[in-house]
Amino acid sequence: TLVAGALQVYIVVVAFDLLDQGEAGVGYLNSAVGVGALLGGILTLSLAGVRRLSPPFALGVLGWGVPLILLGAWPEFAVALVLLAIVGAANSVVDVAGFTLVQRAVPDDVLARIFGIIQMLSLLSLGLGALLAPAVVGTAGIQWALAAAGGFLVVLVALFWTRLARIDATAPPPPPEELRILAS
Repeated sequence: TLVAGALQVYIVVVAFDLLDQGEAGVGYLNSAVGVGALLGGILTLSLAGVRRLSPPFALGVLGWGVPLILLGAWPEFAVALVLLAIVGAANSVVDVAGFTLVQRAVPDDVLARIFGIIQMLSLLSLGLGALLAPAVVGTAGIQWALAAAGGFLVVLVALFWTRLARIDATAPPPPPEELRILAS
């Protein structure tokens, strides 16, 4: 969510300074994220009943990071639309896989508190990302800022993959009878 907050600032800078698309460019880039999120939402239907959610979660985080790195290296408008659509799709996968994994891994009696903490930390880091983004752009430039944000996510996946996979392996899968009810 730190990167998501920064991206809201970066999209404006990308549209105006990097791609020279002005106000309309901001709208198009944000729309690309939205279209990607919609397509990603459809894609997440395939996660229903999946035993292991850490691989889609990690791929979703990489689906945020790698496109940002590529956008910093390949600043063309059509490419930016595709890359930001991938970010939107990846965001849907991260949300569904991540929140489902939390529900599987956390005991029901503390789940509401955990979700409260997650929501609070998400909002704080979203705001922090938006607050830090102008300083990063001012210091390093937008292309390096995009690459740094994307690289940060790639490094996080590398650092926490083992721990995430271990949590996922110990989390019980949903009961098959509940999945049948949902599917019906």
